[in-house]
Amino acid sequence: MNRLPHPRKIRPWWSRSFRVLWTAALPFWCAISWAQPPLKDGDRVVFLGDSITGELHYTRQVVDYFTLRQPGTKIHFYNVGYGGDTATRRLPRLQSDVLNLKPTVVTICYGMNDGKDTMDKFKTAMEGIVRELKRAGVRVVLLTPGCVDPDHDKYQWLKTPTGTYNDTLAQLTKEVLDLAARENVPVHNLHALMLDVLTRAKKDDPQFVMIPDGIHPDPPGHAVMTYALLKALGCKEEASGLSIDAANGKAVTDRCRVDGLKVGDEEITFTRTDEALPTGFYPDCTPVPRYIPLIEDFNQYRFRVTGLKAAAWKLVVAGMEVGTFSNQELAAGINLATRPGPWQAMAKKADDLVVKEQAEFFQRWLYLSQYPAPEHLKADLDGFIATADAHVHRLQEKRFHVADARTWKWTLAVPKGKN
Repeated sequence: MNRLPHPRKIRPWWSRSFRVLWTAALPFWCAISWAQPPLKDGDRVVFLGDSITGELHYTRQVVDYFTLRQPGTKIHFYNVGYGGDTATRRLPRLQSDVLNLKPTVVTICYGMNDGKDTMDKFKTAMEGIVRELKRAGVRVVLLTPGCVDPDHDKYQWLKTPTGTYNDTLAQLTKEVLDLAARENVPVHNLHALMLDVLTRAKKDDPQFVMIPDGIHPDPPGHAVMTYALLKALGCKEEASGLSIDAANGKAVTDRCRVDGLKVGDEEITFTRTDEALPTGFYPDCTPVPRYIPLIEDFNQYRFRVTGLKAAAWKLVVAGMEVGTFSNQELAAGINLATRPGPWQAMAKKADDLVVKEQAEFFQRWLYLSQYPAPEHLKADLDGFIATADAHVHRLQEKRFHVADARTWKWTLAVPKGKN
């Protein structure tokens, strides 16, 4: 369980030297009073855990989500997942590994390796981590451990004469849930969620694999973790939404601006600027959305047009064909998040930046911060770390601005020969 792969192989540079509510007239849209976002400008989020966290998959998709859902918001993310780690081992290193990063939020996912210790050790260490973070004024968010798949037992210890390692993880899960209740911190039962997805997916397809070595999830498994952490963080907002009444030429906007709206019998045009964009985690997580409402809960980008006379309409955004839809589909409303469009290209660009940023910081943290330097080299190492941090900061700044150009021209028109 000391594996520390990255989602993509990237060598670090230094190693080479509404707020408008929807009205009753628009029943498709939910009337929601939007709360404050769970993360805000200036937040510093640290992901704490073992090698599963250190794989940089579920954390990458969480960063993607906030980069696009809150474009321009300067939220810093740092992954300090460590292969083979346990809560007991991390507690003495909490200052150097976590608090020195000056976090405002820390997410914690331990347990996969902790079953080798006693429950008392795990309970004491987790309690110590949470309380020390809270004393420092840090907001703590917990995930229980996930699950294992004994049918793919690469390490040959997931099955026991009396059961499987999932029985132990269930006990660790109870400790985390009890701790969250005692300390009044948010938590999500990742163990129950992953086990449920794994069980139902295998029932539908006995060849289904979500945890190929029995312990470390693949991208679909990490998508389940993404869902759990977004839930634990309290994420609720959809991407921006727009509804147009073609009969009277008016639009109702939800966290977007519409300019130059022109409505005709065979064409509708306008420019639109969104305050909240869809994210792009869907391609990596097939077929998990069949078993959890990942898209329904976290990737809705709704577009609705009523009062259309022609039967078929083609949507083009920023010169990209999104699709052709019937007037009934448009009247009911369409989720465009997983359809082609400039938002998909933007999500890909954002994800590429997130991958680089996560890998650069993780390599800097793992190889430059974990080993004490001899006194005569300490000044040189500190300077090198400062240079590495400046490089990570530049990558963060690029991510903060990746969605700056999000004003697009929209054209909804009757396809030629269809009028």
